[in-house]
Amino acid sequence: MLTRAAQFDPVPASQRQEGETLSLEKTKKQLVELLADSDNSVIALSGKWGSGKTHLWDEVQKEAKDEKVMKALYVSLFGLSTMDQVKRKLLEGALPDAAVGGGKLDIVKNLLKTGVNAGAAHYKALAAINDLNLLLMAPIALRKRVIVIDDIERKHVKLGIDEVLGFIDEYSKKFEARFVLVLNDDQLGTEGEQRTLWTTFREKVIYQEIRLSTTPAEAFAIAIKLRPSPKYEATLKRAVLACGLTNIRIIGKVVKAANQILANRDLTDPIQARVVPSIVLFSAIHYRAWRTVRTSSSHSTWLTRIGRGSTATRRRSRPKKRSARIVGACS
Repeated sequence: MLTRAAQFDPVPASQRQEGETLSLEKTKKQLVELLADSDNSVIALSGKWGSGKTHLWDEVQKEAKDEKVMKALYVSLFGLSTMDQVKRKLLEGALPDAAVGGGKLDIVKNLLKTGVNAGAAHYKALAAINDLNLLLMAPIALRKRVIVIDDIERKHVKLGIDEVLGFIDEYSKKFEARFVLVLNDDQLGTEGEQRTLWTTFREKVIYQEIRLSTTPAEAFAIAIKLRPSPKYEATLKRAVLACGLTNIRIIGKVVKAANQILANRDLTDPIQARVVPSIVLFSAIHYRAWRTVRTSSSHSTWLTRIGRGSTATRRRSRPKKRSARIVGACS
């Protein structure tokens, strides 16, 4: 029987001492330690959308000294509707890189077809063999491999969760494969089918669970490398941190919007201090960085209300109160 999943939730930013390791680094260290223990056959890395889970895994794999982690196989379940498609994607990565001239999987498949076609003239049953031959290689190719499965909550509706669970259970037990499951707890924490999916994973397959809680500073550091802004970086950082943005993808879009609007103009610090925070704030609202502050009213009505600073309005609901704090911090 599996032990209850152990959770790792880094210390909140408000409780950290200056100079203390940040949550992203802490989570990375924890993941490395879990991977070092072969008893942890199924590890879950969860966090909010855009918190940098895939980036964290890429860093762990790049810095790994364990050959199995270095050569880990990655598959995203986004849009995949059958386990055969999942296995095919994994086999694509598992086959040697020596194949030249076309997809690695197609080359092997064509070799198999050559033998099938040669015998098909005498045995018609052989003509029906296609991908089955190739998929039979999966237990051999995936044996004792580290397999990363991403976007589980975005799987195709035709791909049953029982199939995914069965695959993980079979290959971890029979073929000694190890799994790292990258989970978006924004969606896995909702009601209905996704809630059932998350509960099932935690109870039946996950040995250890770690949760990534990225700070605004960490998120900005990653986003600015992907979307540089040399002239406005310092002011953008102050505004992003003041607004508490932690979604790396949204921060990247905010930086892109600032670069487009400011068009590389030479602006003095006082002008940047007045202009950039507004760009950050309205871009973040546009990209729905704070989903909890959304109301039935349009964003324009919402901004008008909080802009007036009415005490009565702020008292009506917690989201509006938080909205006022955000506007004040980012301004």
